[in-house]
Amino acid sequence: MYLYYSIRFIVIFLLLCNLTVVHGVQNCSWIITDDDQVETKDIHCLQYSRFSVDCQSSSLPILYDDNPVDKPKTFKVEVNWVRVSISGSEWQMPQIEFTWTPPESGGSLNRLTGFLINAECFSVAHCSKASFCIMFVLRYDNSFKLQDRNLTFKWKSPPLNINYSAYEFELYSLPKLESLLKSEHKIYRLNIPGAAKIKDTQGTSETPNDTSPSDAHQTTIPPIIDPQVTPETDLTSSVVHQTTVPSTDAPQVNIDVPVNIAVSVTATLMCAAGIIFLAYLLYRKKTNKAVIVGHLQKKSILILNAEDHQHHVESVKQLVLFLQDECHCLPIYPPFCLKEISHLDYKDWMLKTLDTVDYVMIVDSEASYYLMEAESKNNSYKYHPITSTGNLFTDFMKEVFKESKNTESLDRYIMVSLDHTSSEFYLPAFPTNHCYKIIQQIPDLVKYIHHQTPELDTHPQLQDVVTKSIDDFDTGKSLKDALYKAAKFEKSNVTWFSERFGEPYGRVYENRDSGIGSFIRHEHNTEDIRRIDSEPQFQTDVGEESNDSTGAGVDEHGWFPPDIVSSYSEATVDQISFVPPETLSEMETKSLSPSIYMGNMNARYEAAVNDMKEKDKNMISTSDRLNEKDETDYYSNLKDTTWC
Repeated sequence: MYLYYSIRFIVIFLLLCNLTVVHGVQNCSWIITDDDQVETKDIHCLQYSRFSVDCQSSSLPILYDDNPVDKPKTFKVEVNWVRVSISGSEWQMPQIEFTWTPPESGGSLNRLTGFLINAECFSVAHCSKASFCIMFVLRYDNSFKLQDRNLTFKWKSPPLNINYSAYEFELYSLPKLESLLKSEHKIYRLNIPGAAKIKDTQGTSETPNDTSPSDAHQTTIPPIIDPQVTPETDLTSSVVHQTTVPSTDAPQVNIDVPVNIAVSVTATLMCAAGIIFLAYLLYRKKTNKAVIVGHLQKKSILILNAEDHQHHVESVKQLVLFLQDECHCLPIYPPFCLKEISHLDYKDWMLKTLDTVDYVMIVDSEASYYLMEAESKNNSYKYHPITSTGNLFTDFMKEVFKESKNTESLDRYIMVSLDHTSSEFYLPAFPTNHCYKIIQQIPDLVKYIHHQTPELDTHPQLQDVVTKSIDDFDTGKSLKDALYKAAKFEKSNVTWFSERFGEPYGRVYENRDSGIGSFIRHEHNTEDIRRIDSEPQFQTDVGEESNDSTGAGVDEHGWFPPDIVSSYSEATVDQISFVPPETLSEMETKSLSPSIYMGNMNARYEAAVNDMKEKDKNMISTSDRLNEKDETDYYSNLKDTTWC
């Protein structure tokens, strides 16, 4: 890392040392404005002025690259007329105004080092001295950022002492290809009248020819002139020289500017200092002496996941602990933030969190995929959350989607998936490239979070997590064990999703009481009434085998008989819910006679009732234990949860 910065430092200052032999260099005289036409002076650069024939000479610091940046987005050239007073006479001279905007892509902006304008005169003889090029090169302490793509650059040439000429202007982004000057660039063509003595104050203008090619603009502005008198001007001189001899050739234009000797001396001294500094760093590296580095700042990460099953939730919990203990992160995990969420509306808490965190991490899984797919179709799943915030996943995700639409970049959104999760369950909502497998790609994830690029040495505080095995950490072992159990559970229970979540149903409907008590079902089985075939809790052995295609404990239409419903105490009345109408509509195709649902009250039903009571008792006990247990105790090994 230090060697890279040292070499970069030396190269830049060696470039500055070249100022001792380059003429025509000064601070950039361009004007930079933003969208609101407010002028900015934050971008500093050096401006080189040469004749066009010298535009590719070694005396200019032209930056070449086999992978050039994109050409500027727009380029416009206009001719203005300025008056120059010479010995009591007014002279009119053309002044060229260039306006352009930088490339749009973020990659090109990050690598952009400047611009090159080449003005080529080609319509008259001996006009090579009227051709010139201007190069703008950023100073070493400046660079373009993504927000700079909305800037507008403007530069005006000095008044030009030229005859009537046709010009071709070429604008390049730097670095550019070395092979041809006419590579990726913007072209603009103009016919420019020559400098002339003013006889009156009137003039005419013409609009560009619509038949011209879209890449070339033709403009002719004939001035009111005395054709026998044309001044010759040295553009570097503060005084415009007068001549009474008519000029027939292009003038000898000298646009060199002497370099201040102090700049040369300063650059030379800085080059020497850079070489000494590089030698010192190489010496330290050779003697294995550590170089002091800055403190690594912790990154805050909001982590959202669906609760597929208990093993999946435990895996995410262990990932949170690993990020906190080993990866120099401040995880914000909703189940750990119950106190903070309870003080605010959950939407307000989510919006506040999104405004402050560095990253948003979303865990891809089968449940997250199907829950969000159902949400997009205005459907829902009925399931029991494992944590107190488990039923808020889709609500949290909707706020994340809204927030992401208002951001220019999705770089702070990270998608992760457990190693055993199939790619078919990846959420398609975020077109981000920052996707990682846990545990396989944890080193890459940590490097991205802390901006550790391949060109830089990994920060010492991250060396262990990047280079060591996951088994070398206690939290890493716990994470690996949790993922193993989750993968084994899903592999050995291929129908786990349908057993836990059932089928989606529309949320917008009218619940209607049919008048038949057997239509009522218990809350704990709301997701199972329409999936009798896959529900094991109604299977019994009562000495006879049912010929029905449905499971035991329900009749041929999938309903509980009345005695099962009445077996519940009155205390459970508030927990009773009605069957969604899509099931009722299916039943309406058959007879709704109460005798169908009140018949067959044999030993099969009694066994089913006893089995259901026992399972409901266990389920209620487990649910009460999870809800009443302090979740801060359940996650007792979490530290530093104040970032909620």
